[in-house]
Amino acid sequence: KVCIMGLISLQYLFARFLLLEVGSVEAAAHSFRLMDSQTGALHPDLFDKASGHGEIWPITSAEVDSLRRKILKASVGGGSGGADRRRRIKNAFGLHDEDWRSVWSWHPDGSQLQIVNSGGFGAATPGAPKPSFRVYVYEPDEHQALQQLTKGAAFCKHNQWGMEVALHDWFLACPCRTDNPDEADFFFVPHYTACLINHADTFPGCDTKQLCQRTAALFEQVLTDSRHYHRTDGGRDHLFVWGSGMGADGPFASWREWVPNAIFLMTETELWNPYSDVVLPSYSPHKDIIVPGRLTVDDMRSLTRLAKPLQERPFLGHFIGW
Repeated sequence: KVCIMGLISLQYLFARFLLLEVGSVEAAAHSFRLMDSQTGALHPDLFDKASGHGEIWPITSAEVDSLRRKILKASVGGGSGGADRRRRIKNAFGLHDEDWRSVWSWHPDGSQLQIVNSGGFGAATPGAPKPSFRVYVYEPDEHQALQQLTKGAAFCKHNQWGMEVALHDWFLACPCRTDNPDEADFFFVPHYTACLINHADTFPGCDTKQLCQRTAALFEQVLTDSRHYHRTDGGRDHLFVWGSGMGADGPFASWREWVPNAIFLMTETELWNPYSDVVLPSYSPHKDIIVPGRLTVDDMRSLTRLAKPLQERPFLGHFIGW
């Protein structure tokens, strides 16, 4: 255990040095990836216990998560070039300007695609296709309550609830992200509660059998501390991802009082059986979006090997859960 924590600490410090001192996003991302799988083998609370909460080894779960977000923010890519761009033609998800050109081709007002000028547009660099909207991503480093809701990205991203992590990563590395909340069209509130609550020791007294009041209080605190949230409009410009059958009710039981108009991206939309007091699903078809549960490349390969030829399958479906 000591050797593993020492190796992780070295990789973390090296990735941080490459990003903040050398200024090489590509090298920092490569170093961070080498560390990520080892970090993800431990629940964030166990990770902090192993590091002595930063006193035995100079690293904590929160610091790893913070560096991850910094690298993703610096990995937007695209644009017409310049010394700062270097080789960052693609973003962290491998998308380049031609990919974004098709993504941003639709506009509600029917206008044509525009190119970002020297003034910039959110995280999109000059010369890149102009995004159709801008999203401000709440930063856990600025909200202590949010740190507790987003801890352990490396631990949570690989399981079936990993879509909560994946979409957080996506918006951080998206040219549609803006760090100026005053120009944002939407506000993304990250959290990994599907993963953290399913590991019942994360929040004492909380598991999937009852509504978690501890996490609900944390969500309420984040919104209370935010100047971007207005309770009078029900959070209609806020985005949340709910990556399990618990929906919004399990982690945020009071959401109907705080964000009834928020946009939910959900992997499972039906009522969760253990919640006897909940009679309405948290999914609303007029405003919410269904997204798939996360599948790893290994999952897809194994399913492909087991799959019958298409002509022998009149129906196609996939289910993650129980």
